[in-house]
Amino acid sequence: MTTLDHHTIRKDAADTLRRLGWHQGNYIAKGPARTRSYRSVCMVEALGRAAGLPPAALGRSKCPAENMIVQWNAAQDLMIEIAAALGYDPGRGLNPRGFLTNWNDTKGRTFGEVLGALEGGGSA
Repeated sequence: MTTLDHHTIRKDAADTLRRLGWHQGNYIAKGPARTRSYRSVCMVEALGRAAGLPPAALGRSKCPAENMIVQWNAAQDLMIEIAAALGYDPGRGLNPRGFLTNWNDTKGRTFGEVLGALEGGGSA
């Protein structure tokens, strides 16, 4: 089975945020459906796109298509990895995606902190 390199996904996610812009509050900034691929995104959405998933795929509870399972699993594993580095506690009832979404959306969070978490140097 093919695997995706976490370092490459992290780098591509950071590049996605630099290119499209960082967003808080939704996975993708609001706007016309035809521009969905070009609007600012949150950290979780950037990870999904960097892993090769379609827009909003990580907002779902399961893989959107059988032929995307490698990308889905890579994104899920990486969310666990990044969440753990940021202080994720599974005993608090959130899954890693929920933790990262809340972390991304925390008032006062900065673009620099999000890039740092993606590039491996982030902390809570």
